[in-house]
Amino acid sequence: MTEINYSDDILHRSSQILSHKDITFEKIFLPYWKQYFSKYKFNKVLEIGCGLGYLSKSLSSELGFLYALDKASDVISFAINHNFTSNIKYINGDILTYDSELNFDGCFAHMSIHSIGDLDTLLENVYKLLHTDALFSFSIPHPCFYHLFRSEEMKEFSYLNVREYDLNFNISLDRLRMDNKIKYYHRAISVYMEVAYKHRFRDISIDEIYPTDDIMKLYPRIWDYPKYIVFKMKK
Repeated sequence: MTEINYSDDILHRSSQILSHKDITFEKIFLPYWKQYFSKYKFNKVLEIGCGLGYLSKSLSSELGFLYALDKASDVISFAINHNFTSNIKYINGDILTYDSELNFDGCFAHMSIHSIGDLDTLLENVYKLLHTDALFSFSIPHPCFYHLFRSEEMKEFSYLNVREYDLNFNISLDRLRMDNKIKYYHRAISVYMEVAYKHRFRDISIDEIYPTDDIMKLYPRIWDYPKYIVFKMKK
């Protein structure tokens, strides 16, 4: 088998997860998504922005079949080679233009929607891909509070103004900066709600993500506010 040379950013991100340094991923979001999916019997699920596939693989036992989408060909290659299971199909594609003959009964995106500039087209296309009563959920940095955690990079912040930022990706237990910046589009919560309602999503609710006391002790810095938020809605 030919050895594939992945970028330093991909290898470093993989190392963060495998070495259990990403507390938020392992102790907060992984249990959150497992509990979420355990409530439903999804047969066909679409994941938007699957990245290296660690979350995809971890959730595969809770799902019928997972179609994991990412527009970056190198991360899809990594996911196929390192996080493949028989009920996951990794797809190199862009959610803004992705089309499928399938109608999914569930769709989710973990920490990827905020990196997509065209929210209108995104939600319009997701709606088309879902069958009636299907569920769509996505996690993003909390629009109300995230700038307080990234004040050095998010200057001239205004909550009501949509703004694009290029942020360094790092985690609490590993402050090494990666070469590639992360695109972050700040939008007020009301913007997400308005666009979702525009495209006929209903039963919209949110979960504000905040660690339990025992998990908070693992962080070098206490969260004064919820750092992330999850939107949940139905077609």
